[in-house]
Amino acid sequence: MVYLTTSVEGMVAVELPPGSPELNPAELIVRHIRGITANGWWEEIEAKVAVIEEGLRKWAPEKESVREMLAFAWVLGQIEEAVI
Repeated sequence: MVYLTTSVEGMVAVELPPGSPELNPAELIVRHIRGITANGWWEEIEAKVAVIEEGLRKWAPEKESVREMLAFAWVLGQIEEAVI
Protein backbone atom coordinates (compact mmCIF):
# COMPACT_ATOMS: atom_id res chain seq x y z
CA MET A 1 0.00 0.00 0.00
CA VAL A 2 1.31 3.45 -0.91
CA TYR A 3 0.50 6.34 1.38
CA LEU A 4 1.41 8.91 -1.28
CA THR A 5 -0.35 12.19 -0.69
CA THR A 6 1.36 14.56 -3.09
CA SER A 7 4.28 14.99 -5.45
CA VAL A 8 5.58 18.49 -6.10
CA GLU A 9 8.62 19.44 -8.17
CA GLY A 10 10.60 16.29 -7.51
CA MET A 11 9.51 15.97 -3.87
CA VAL A 12 7.29 13.14 -2.73
CA ALA A 13 5.31 13.34 0.50
CA VAL A 14 4.68 9.97 2.09
CA GLU A 15 1.85 9.84 4.62
CA LEU A 16 2.56 7.78 7.72
CA PRO A 17 0.09 5.26 9.08
CA PRO A 18 -1.96 6.81 11.91
CA GLY A 19 -0.65 6.41 15.44
CA SER A 20 2.93 5.56 14.46
CA PRO A 21 5.30 8.29 15.66
CA GLU A 22 8.11 5.73 15.90
CA LEU A 23 8.01 5.46 12.10
CA ASN A 24 8.41 9.20 11.61
CA PRO A 25 12.07 10.05 10.90
CA ALA A 26 11.51 13.55 12.32
CA GLU A 27 10.78 12.00 15.71
CA LEU A 28 14.37 10.72 15.84
CA ILE A 29 15.65 14.26 15.35
CA VAL A 30 13.30 15.56 18.05
CA ARG A 31 14.55 12.85 20.41
CA HIS A 32 18.13 13.96 19.70
CA ILE A 33 17.21 17.60 20.38
CA ARG A 34 15.55 16.63 23.66
CA GLY A 35 18.76 14.87 24.65
CA ILE A 36 20.79 17.98 23.86
CA THR A 37 18.51 20.28 25.83
CA ALA A 38 17.53 18.02 28.74
CA ASN A 39 17.78 19.73 32.12
CA GLY A 40 19.05 22.93 30.52
CA TRP A 41 18.06 26.47 31.42
CA TRP A 42 18.42 29.44 29.10
CA GLU A 43 17.60 33.04 29.85
CA GLU A 44 16.81 33.70 26.18
CA ILE A 45 15.52 31.51 23.39
CA GLU A 46 18.48 32.47 21.20
CA ALA A 47 20.83 30.70 23.62
CA LYS A 48 18.76 27.51 23.46
CA VAL A 49 18.65 27.71 19.66
CA ALA A 50 22.44 28.03 19.61
CA VAL A 51 22.79 24.88 21.72
CA ILE A 52 20.45 22.95 19.41
CA GLU A 53 22.20 24.20 16.26
CA GLU A 54 25.59 23.19 17.64
CA GLY A 55 24.27 19.74 18.54
CA LEU A 56 22.78 19.24 15.08
CA ARG A 57 25.91 20.63 13.40
CA LYS A 58 27.86 17.71 14.86
CA TRP A 59 25.86 15.45 12.54
CA ALA A 60 26.93 17.32 9.39
CA PRO A 61 30.14 15.34 8.76
CA GLU A 62 28.24 12.09 9.27
CA LYS A 63 25.80 12.41 6.36
CA GLU A 64 25.74 8.70 5.59
CA SER A 65 25.05 7.81 9.23
CA VAL A 66 22.22 10.33 9.38
CA ARG A 67 20.79 9.04 6.12
CA GLU A 68 20.89 5.47 7.38
CA MET A 69 19.22 6.51 10.63
CA LEU A 70 16.44 8.54 9.00
CA ALA A 71 15.84 6.74 5.70
CA PHE A 72 13.89 3.72 6.87
CA ALA A 73 13.69 0.99 4.25
CA TRP A 74 9.89 1.23 4.21
CA VAL A 75 10.06 4.97 3.47
CA LEU A 76 12.44 4.42 0.56
CA GLY A 77 10.21 1.59 -0.68
CA GLN A 78 7.14 3.83 -0.55
CA ILE A 79 8.92 6.52 -2.55
CA GLU A 80 10.17 4.06 -5.16
CA GLU A 81 6.70 2.54 -5.45
CA ALA A 82 5.08 5.96 -5.82
CA VAL A 83 7.56 7.18 -8.42
CA ILE A 84 7.41 4.08 -10.61
